[in-house]
Amino acid sequence: MNALDKLKLQSQLRYVYFISYAHESGFGNSEVRLFGKPKALRDLNEIREFIIEEMKVKEVVILNYQLLRVEIEK
Repeated sequence: MNALDKLKLQSQLRYVYFISYAHESGFGNSEVRLFGKPKALRDLNEIREFIIEEMKVKEVVILNYQLLRVEIEK
């Protein structure tokens, strides 16, 4: 596999994470699909904002995240 093929494959990868979190009313969990692995605090903050918007909860604190699988988009 040459460098171009590797780059193309990386652009097709989708990382699926299980996220557990606490919020103002209790606890929750969600499956989140990302184009890359979370590498910085800002990545987790983006996931937190996604949960706030999509799940309609407030005061979200991410407790844990676990890679479930890697998918290849076709």
